[in-house]
Amino acid sequence: MDWMVGQVLDAIDKKGLKKNTLVYFASDHGGWLERQEGKRQLGGWNGIYRGGKAMGGWEGGIRVPGIFRWPGVLPAGKVINEPTSLMDIYPTVVHLAGGVVPQD
Repeated sequence: MDWMVGQVLDAIDKKGLKKNTLVYFASDHGGWLERQEGKRQLGGWNGIYRGGKAMGGWEGGIRVPGIFRWPGVLPAGKVINEPTSLMDIYPTVVHLAGGVVPQD
C-alpha cells in the first residue's frame, strides 16, 4: 500500500496539482477479527480498543485513522485527536468545490 500511495501522490505532484488537490485516506472501521485461540486474537488487531469490523458498538469498530494532504492549505504534521465522522467529509468536499448540499 505504501508504494501505491507514493505512486498516486507522485503523479499528483508531477502534474502540478498538489496545491489544488485534497487527498484523503481513511480505513473502513477497524480490523477484521476472524478468530481466536483462547485469549489470543488471530487476524486483525485494534490496539487497546475492544471489537472490530462489523462491531460498530465497540471502539475497535469505529476508531479508524483519517489522513488529509493538501499542501499550502492544510498544515503538515497536524494531529487532531477529537472524533470525526466519515459523514463529515462529503459536505466538506461539496463546500470546497463551491457546491451546496441539499437540506432535505
